[in-house]
Amino acid sequence: MDMFRGRANISIPFYTISVDGINIPIGLSYNTGGIKLNEVASAVGLGWSLSIPGSISKNIMGKDDDNYSIRFKNFNESSQYLNSIIDYSTNDPRISTIEQLYNGSSYDTMPDIFHYNLPTINGGFIVNNNAGYTIPHVDIKINKVNTDLFKIIDEQGNQFWISGKNFINGGTPGVAPYVNSYGIDSLQTAQGKMIKFYYAKNQSYIEKTVNENAYINLTTQTGGSYNPNGLSKYDITRSRIDYAEKLLTKIVFPEGEIIFEYSDDLELAIENNDKYRKDIGTTIGTSTIKNGLALRRIKVMNKTSETTKDFILNYSYFNPQASSDIPQDYRLKLNSVYDNLQKSFYHFTYDESIPLPRRSTANDDYWGYINRIGNLNDDHNIPRETFNPLVKIYQNGRDREVNTLYSQLGILKKITYPTGGYRNLYYENNQTKTKQYSTTIKRDEYEILENIYQDGVYGDNASEKTFSVPSTLLNSLIEPKFEFQFVNWCDNNNDNTGTIHPTSCLGSAKVITSNGSNVYTSNGKPFLNVQSATTLPITLKLYRVDECGCNINMNILHEIRNESTEIKNIGGLRILKVEDYDGKNIQNIYNYQYNGGVINQPFAYAKTVYREVPHSDGHSAPAYFQFLKLSNSSSANSSYSSSDLITYSTVTEYNGKGEIIYNFSQSNESKSASEITISDYDSWKSGLLLSQYYKKNNDTLRKEIYTYSFKPLKNSLSGYSPITNKEISFAINLDITKIKKEQGVSGNFVDAFNVQYKYINIESGKIENDTTEVIDYLNGKKIITTSRNNYYDTDITKPINLQSTENILPSGEKIKTSYQYAYEKGNQLMIDKNMITIPLETETKQTANGSTKTLSKSEIIYPKTLPSSQTGNLVLPTSVLSYNLENSSSGLTELSYDQYDSKGNIVQYTNRVGVSTVIIWGYNGTQPIVKIENAKLEGIGQSFIDNIVNASNLDAAAERNNDETNLHNAFKDFRNNLSSYQITTYSYDPLIGVRSITPPSGIREVYLYDAAGRLKEVREHNNTGKLLKEFNYHYKN
Repeated sequence: MDMFRGRANISIPFYTISVDGINIPIGLSYNTGGIKLNEVASAVGLGWSLSIPGSISKNIMGKDDDNYSIRFKNFNESSQYLNSIIDYSTNDPRISTIEQLYNGSSYDTMPDIFHYNLPTINGGFIVNNNAGYTIPHVDIKINKVNTDLFKIIDEQGNQFWISGKNFINGGTPGVAPYVNSYGIDSLQTAQGKMIKFYYAKNQSYIEKTVNENAYINLTTQTGGSYNPNGLSKYDITRSRIDYAEKLLTKIVFPEGEIIFEYSDDLELAIENNDKYRKDIGTTIGTSTIKNGLALRRIKVMNKTSETTKDFILNYSYFNPQASSDIPQDYRLKLNSVYDNLQKSFYHFTYDESIPLPRRSTANDDYWGYINRIGNLNDDHNIPRETFNPLVKIYQNGRDREVNTLYSQLGILKKITYPTGGYRNLYYENNQTKTKQYSTTIKRDEYEILENIYQDGVYGDNASEKTFSVPSTLLNSLIEPKFEFQFVNWCDNNNDNTGTIHPTSCLGSAKVITSNGSNVYTSNGKPFLNVQSATTLPITLKLYRVDECGCNINMNILHEIRNESTEIKNIGGLRILKVEDYDGKNIQNIYNYQYNGGVINQPFAYAKTVYREVPHSDGHSAPAYFQFLKLSNSSSANSSYSSSDLITYSTVTEYNGKGEIIYNFSQSNESKSASEITISDYDSWKSGLLLSQYYKKNNDTLRKEIYTYSFKPLKNSLSGYSPITNKEISFAINLDITKIKKEQGVSGNFVDAFNVQYKYINIESGKIENDTTEVIDYLNGKKIITTSRNNYYDTDITKPINLQSTENILPSGEKIKTSYQYAYEKGNQLMIDKNMITIPLETETKQTANGSTKTLSKSEIIYPKTLPSSQTGNLVLPTSVLSYNLENSSSGLTELSYDQYDSKGNIVQYTNRVGVSTVIIWGYNGTQPIVKIENAKLEGIGQSFIDNIVNASNLDAAAERNNDETNLHNAFKDFRNNLSSYQITTYSYDPLIGVRSITPPSGIREVYLYDAAGRLKEVREHNNTGKLLKEFNYHYKN
């Protein structure tokens, strides 16, 4: 159970590849978080995915960084462009960059985020100069070989090659298809063994998209004559997205291979002899071309092509709301998985109480989950509620709230296991206390300049005032803006042409900027203008003629927000209850309660934009009015926030036996369902287990408390220069508006850009588990055990590894274990191969009653140059040393690894008393077949070795459960030729397990397996001999 996300970990295992300590589990996994309206089923069915570690996904921010370079990597440089008005008249050197950013022709200002999932490690990274920099920090090496290929070396020296497997073309002219995700091509272990992945099939399909925009004018005209009604108030664009995918067809590993067969392979049609899926396709004109495939069979085979695992996947389709030839009406449904060797099924039951509506229709909630049925139209999907304080309701919009009647459609409800037992899954909608705001605009008068006739002064009268608004005031306000209002009681107060009047007044407001100025001016007609706030100088001017009066005010507008909270259903599902049955009776019931939900993907359907509005006279400069732009699709998925819609700070799991309370870290405390700005990227800090409480009958039995710190030591290596060292990078969300800027009072108009921005932190750091405290409550007493970790985290040139762990026992006794690695031991060969987290020296000390003593000290020796006489061209341990506790300056060899073969298999080792053991490897070098004690390899005749190795290779080529007489005869001859040695022999069924072990006594143990490859019996001497052990299997609930 994934408590933090409220999801059940549902998986169907097929096989696990194990090579040199690396495990690669192959299976199916299911997402219990809910089915989205536009979700396209994978090749294994809706909600399911083929789960194999070894992938990279890309979250494109702004533009694809493969096609656009990042313009700003130094914040100080970027700050010269921001919150300013840049015009053409001054030959400003920034114009070229701003033009290109405005036109979208060359640059991006938001680095993409990559997420990797490898068999040994997972996390995120950014790319700069073709190198990857990890988030959170780990000491792996990432090299972007080209736009389609990454090479990653993990901290143990294992190498992974990962290339593009999923491609998307958004249909935009001139924009190349981009890689959406990458899949593993090959893996080379630090010991040199290879695992290769092959993708020999392709599929492609098209999904329709609809983009709707509505515009609501927010600007009130107070001067001039402009006609915004001529602008479009609503537009709709229908387009398509092309998807292309490479499908995995084979994995080859040292002991065998895994074959993936699809619905277009022989006799594996989906249903009704259909080779291709009817839920995806490519539409050309009125015809639909289908080449979508379903994964139908997975076979695990040994080197002799004998099948050791065989699974068949069976499908149909979810019932559609409308039956047609349109692919969007259908969704591929995984009905069952059949174990072809064990002759047993997994069966799956889904919520099909109501047929599912067509994809790409207006039937989804704010987050994309189904919230209504019956509608086949794809338009009018703009939300009715805007979540904007200026315009709260869009009259032509529709309800996009979560609808609990339909949000569980298509979800997995029951799994029936091969034993006949089953599991029921119960769901509820995600919920959280969301912040709701009511907003009002407050107007504070800041400055007023008056020019009023008095004391018989009739002539020209000019007045002027210059001032600035302090930043301390602006920083204390929410969304401050400046309002300039010119009021005129003279005869020219309805004139903007400069006509001569008996009395008149002219007014202007000039706002100085870093490069030029904004000027609002009038020949007499009152005006009201609003602009963004600034701390730069402002000058107000009035020029009055004769007996009248006028004034100009500068007010500060700012928001006043009133906050409230309410329980709100959020898109997607969480697990409410899980029931496990053994076929007849209930075995377990687990219930779940959630608190502290944090919304990681607030939706954003509305934003303010500026549009050019022409002057009614046809030649005067246009105005730029502010509009609220409403869309039918949210920009939530185009953000740096977590991919998890909602996560929970506290989760309680309880049944009849007690309860466990889990508390998790959250990188933010956002409660708002709607957000207008892109959030910082720090979600990697979330989901850390902070504490765990075990309770029974309201009594606490045990507490586990964890503390963490985040060390940003390596961030500066990324090549970015952000504001603080907490960030590894930064992004700038630019809002560039092209405007007409007036030069001087009644001056000419020039083209200019108004540049506004939002700075976005991209944080990284090493997650260090500082302390773990375990408190047990026994008989009214607290028994406390504490563990403290220290790290090598002060040298930017070295890996951040665990330096020591100190355990403080309830008695006060301290046990401290310290570690040294390749850098500390000066092994440059291991450093070059990134084998940097393998502990080479381990020392344990005990402190009790103020006295400290060494309990143990050991060291593993690796070669420092290659080739090595013992390890050849491989970096493998050559010996293990232990140290005298009274004199730790010199070590005693506990174990010497005397010789390896070319595959990294140990063939001779010697213990501390000088007794050597020889290991002979057979079955094509994959299995140890003979152990010879108190022997040297050079003392064993090569012809004797060749005879048993060749016999084992022939046995490997035979079928499963074959007659092993020839092999055992070879073993017998080997023993007879070396009768003075203690010899143990082993035989195998490759990919199944050991078949026999014959120790020096000659009393053989025989291992028997069932059709599924599980150990069934252990017998003496042969298959029908005395039964020594018997094994039965039941599915654990």
